[in-house]
Amino acid sequence: MWPSLGSRFDIAYAAGFLARFNLAPTTAHHSAQMRLLRYLGGTVGYGIHYSASCLEDLVAFVDADWGGDERDRKSTTGFVVKLYRSIVSAASVK
Repeated sequence: MWPSLGSRFDIAYAAGFLARFNLAPTTAHHSAQMRLLRYLGGTVGYGIHYSASCLEDLVAFVDADWGGDERDRKSTTGFVVKLYRSIVSAASVK
């Protein structure tokens, strides 16, 4: 499953870190989650806004290696989406 953080790279680390504690959260984790939600509430208008004319410079790359790791024979896939030479979305999954 690909991450669904969209263009909100400003919260990617915090959301990923807090996700590690979903099974056994503490009050400190709850406080951090509430702080992140308050931040999101105050930055609803943040993000990348696209127009139809900018789609000419939209480029996407994808690659897959099916069973290429000789140790565990697992597959690796990934993608990168760029707009005006800037990465707007990327993921890699083993």
